[in-house]
Amino acid sequence: MKEAPAPASPLERLVAEKGLRLSGTLLGPVSVAILESKEGYLVVPTGSPIPGTEAVVRQVEEGSVTLALKEETLNLSLAQAGGGQ
Repeated sequence: MKEAPAPASPLERLVAEKGLRLSGTLLGPVSVAILESKEGYLVVPTGSPIPGTEAVVRQVEEGSVTLALKEETLNLSLAQAGGGQ
């Protein structure tokens, strides 16, 4: 079986290396992304960096989150996270 190609961009590599998956979102005055990583769960408010990285949670919506690293953005959604809930 052939492996998936290596992620091309720095932000995609970061997400792959940390094993980041969107686990949930909380919307409010300061919306929050709940991310699952290889080290456990991370709760990151909009505008804050993902711990240990320069990537920032730019936008949180119901069921999706936009991450940003310099000029690059990447959207993670609950559907991409494997669902199961």
